[in-house]
Amino acid sequence: FSGSYNDLTNKPVFTGWDTDASDDFSGNYSDLSNKPTAVSAFTNDAGYLTSENDGDITNEIQDLNLIGNTLKITNNGTATEINLTPYLDNTDDQNLAEVLSQNNSAGNTNITNLADPVNAQDAATKVYVDRLESMILDLQAELGVTDVDGYHYKAVRMGNQIWLAENLRTTKYSDGTTISGVYTSNLTNYGRHYTWTAAMRGAAASNANPSGVQGACPTGWHLPSEPEFEELRSNLEQFTFPAGSNGGQLKSTSTLWLSPNTGATDEFGFKAQPAGYWFGGAFSKQREKTIFIGTDGNVGYTAGISLEYDNNFWWDWSGSPSGAYSVRCVKD
Repeated sequence: FSGSYNDLTNKPVFTGWDTDASDDFSGNYSDLSNKPTAVSAFTNDAGYLTSENDGDITNEIQDLNLIGNTLKITNNGTATEINLTPYLDNTDDQNLAEVLSQNNSAGNTNITNLADPVNAQDAATKVYVDRLESMILDLQAELGVTDVDGYHYKAVRMGNQIWLAENLRTTKYSDGTTISGVYTSNLTNYGRHYTWTAAMRGAAASNANPSGVQGACPTGWHLPSEPEFEELRSNLEQFTFPAGSNGGQLKSTSTLWLSPNTGATDEFGFKAQPAGYWFGGAFSKQREKTIFIGTDGNVGYTAGISLEYDNNFWWDWSGSPSGAYSVRCVKD
């Protein structure tokens, strides 16, 4: 026997060959079913390399490293380097104007480490703006204000507030209208005393901060509300313990106050004087106390604060709107 299949006798005859090519495998990977969809689906047995196997770094997956515009394979000095310069659009040289032209939103994040502005269109930091606002407040306090009668008043900064450092003396509202309900005993030292109606010029009571009531105050100034008195108290209590024992910080050290003028330091220059009050046709408690009224009140009462010669306290005060009291205005 020759060993050739063709020389066999009685060879089997097979007639069931598949002659339909439409269902044959194309040999293309994409035509496979149940293909793995992630590298992790391969196993080391299937040839997925996770570490150096044969000591040859040229035949396995390497890390890519971009240095400047040059892309290269790490740990392979013979690998071809690719210069990406022709494919870059120089976005690394964009200026802020070009970035903002794409989108001017910072995504609710802070832009930090800005220098203080130098040129007219430079951006300013919050610290710089806060410092500038503080300087403006100091300047406004230093300038004071002159009323429609020509009386000039010194002013004092208390935190973020600017208060008159003298009692109001005007006899006219800022438009020149004469004020009714004004009383005077010692204009130079105590200013004038105003009924609540006169001070408010008919405005409704206000508990807002700022009060929004100009009343008898000069243009650009207003009567203080109870919250504004409280803000003043808070500014003082940063330096005082216990709370409330801060009336002396507002009282002048003048001998106009009766002795002992307890706790008087006038450390901020508020210079509260013992003007007393007017009621029933006469002045009372001069040299003993002072009362400052604000926008809190009605036909039955008026309210404000009082300071006294024989203690160091700040007193919340209320009394008759028929009386007349001292006024200190606050800068708008």
